[in-house]
Amino acid sequence: MVAPLRRANLFISAALLLAPGLARAGEVLGKYYDFPGGSGGSGGSLPSSPLVAGPGGYFYGIAAAGNGAIFQWKPGHNARIIYSFCKLEGCSDGQYPQGTLAADSAGNIYGATFEGGIPLPIGSGPGGSGVVFKLAPGSSGPSGSWTETVLHRFGGAADNDGDNPATGVVLIGGNLYGTTNLSNFSNALPLVYELTAPTGGGTNWGYNELATLNNYIDQPGVLVAGPNGALFGTVTGNDGSGNGYIFEVTPPSGSGGWSFSTIHSFAGGADGGIPAGLFYAKPTLYGTTQRGGSNGGGTVYSWTSSAGETPLFSFSSTSGSTPGGLYVKGGNLFVTTAYSFVEVSNAGGVWSASSLYTFTGNNDGFDANTIITKSGKFYGSAYAGGIKNQGTVFQLVP
Repeated sequence: MVAPLRRANLFISAALLLAPGLARAGEVLGKYYDFPGGSGGSGGSLPSSPLVAGPGGYFYGIAAAGNGAIFQWKPGHNARIIYSFCKLEGCSDGQYPQGTLAADSAGNIYGATFEGGIPLPIGSGPGGSGVVFKLAPGSSGPSGSWTETVLHRFGGAADNDGDNPATGVVLIGGNLYGTTNLSNFSNALPLVYELTAPTGGGTNWGYNELATLNNYIDQPGVLVAGPNGALFGTVTGNDGSGNGYIFEVTPPSGSGGWSFSTIHSFAGGADGGIPAGLFYAKPTLYGTTQRGGSNGGGTVYSWTSSAGETPLFSFSSTSGSTPGGLYVKGGNLFVTTAYSFVEVSNAGGVWSASSLYTFTGNNDGFDANTIITKSGKFYGSAYAGGIKNQGTVFQLVP
């Protein structure tokens, strides 16, 4: 295990002026980027996804306001919108991006929208059940213009391929994976899907339904890559029990299909309830729950195939309740709550939490998404707060 970090300094980067009156003892405050808002998402506001790192030091995220948009940010520079959805008639390019984004080595950005994709007659408004999209930089690179390509349009009952992708996408070996809130309408179950990249110079992505979840009211939460091509995912409390579960989808070992299994059902007690963050660090799956635990404020847990689910730490009002996003680095776990960024570490078999940064809920934002690390620094976005209460993006420096 690496040594716990000391309390972090916050740089809410990067905009036009230094935020007055925000620095506190022991902290160095830099420049910030405060989302300006604007109708239709054109100005960008309410960042709702974890940042994803692309080539050249750029980060990308989802701005949820209006019809939704994808923003780009490089520390030391202003953030900018690279694509706003519902540009095309009937929102055939997608509407309301949600979940996680993915980036490939060429700098392309992938994601999914909850609605849109199938244009209805003029005057009828948007139609469709969501899309999977690709954003590609132009000849001038990521600082220039971007072009959107729709890789798949979900048609629901019309196409028997699912409705309303909400977890975003996972990129594995050039293929994309995700979930939908509803499946084919013969059984109306949410599903896990795969989009296979074109081969032989083609342009069409292939669609495959890999597995369906347990119940039509199951609401998929997070999907992450596991070992040997497997996927781990969560279902939030809308599963009948109200506590949620963890599932695994494994690729075929021979001529059969993919296999789905529930690997832990939360009871809402010491093991937690309502799973939130999820991160696989070989050979262990780590996650957070938003309630339950011995202290009642949510948990951090581990899961392995041999030991099953093990609660590691229980949050309380003093350690920052209702944990959400989770990032694992060097054996330590970094957790976001509404107002704090916390490191959970193991010393002598005892797990404990230390606060790295406490958000004021003012200019620095609050309700942070999963915070990621790159080159020894941490980067994230907050859904609310900032001067105009439209959210922020920021850098945390140990």
